[in-house]
Amino acid sequence: MKESAINTFTGGMRADFVDNSLSAESYSMSMGGRIRFNSAKLKGDTSAAKEVINGTLAESGKTGSWTTERGTMYSFSLCEGYTLVGAEEMEDFCILYSTNGINSEIGRLYVDSTGLNAKYDTLFNDKNDPNGDKLPFSKDNLLSIKTFVESDFIKRQYIVVPNETPLVINYTSFFNNKGELWHSDQDCNSTNLYPKHLSVHSFCLQPDIRVGEVKLSSIIESGDYNLLTGTYRYSYRLLTKDGYKTPWSIPSPKIFITSDKISEAKHHHQYQMGASGLNSKKGIELVIEGVDTRFYEIEVAYIS
Repeated sequence: MKESAINTFTGGMRADFVDNSLSAESYSMSMGGRIRFNSAKLKGDTSAAKEVINGTLAESGKTGSWTTERGTMYSFSLCEGYTLVGAEEMEDFCILYSTNGINSEIGRLYVDSTGLNAKYDTLFNDKNDPNGDKLPFSKDNLLSIKTFVESDFIKRQYIVVPNETPLVINYTSFFNNKGELWHSDQDCNSTNLYPKHLSVHSFCLQPDIRVGEVKLSSIIESGDYNLLTGTYRYSYRLLTKDGYKTPWSIPSPKIFITSDKISEAKHHHQYQMGASGLNSKKGIELVIEGVDTRFYEIEVAYIS
């Protein structure tokens, strides 16, 4: 990449306990790059006393601009306008996190089979989020990331974003059952929406939930049903595809199931209680109002 950074590092190389506390005029580490101290075109050439670098008029010998080492070949680039805010290795590749201040992206950097060429794939960009949510990345804050590989199917990275809800991604969730990336269109301007489970909401370590309500729709007296007599209460919880489970919802009011047929009772006083544990030959139809559709799966449980 033949370019120079807009920043000028006149403060030299320094370190600080907190990266965000570093002065904009200093840097702590450099790989594959150097600080450009002389902008003259040729040694001893005083005619180029001043030169425009990245739109800034700089005096010869005092530019302080970071640039790639001479002889460094082009490797890869992020989408235009995106700034890297975090990176962490996972097995034989690296996961990169970047943002342009409006949208944010998660990508994969790896070396191809020749061992010479670096490749970058977009795994997720929040402009295609199925819920319209945004990743909480900022150019002003660096991410803290840890990798945990549990199996071939569970390869997670935990991301701490300053002053935001922690995130967790499972690398395998970015691929469909055929092993193809959900973000199949590598165009930076792609607008293809992702499936429900691939969302900012599902990346949250503890996703928020809009709790609904379980209600009785009807008691079914005809058909092949074998509910035992007694009382029933129902509750539900929601799951992400990656395995997070919400707390159980507030149980429904008690539903009474007896061996009497409601259709044969002339009024409710004739619908009487009886022994529990008998085959009532009845069923219960429920309705769950206000289900949070951002989740991937629902589980319903009964309390007898």
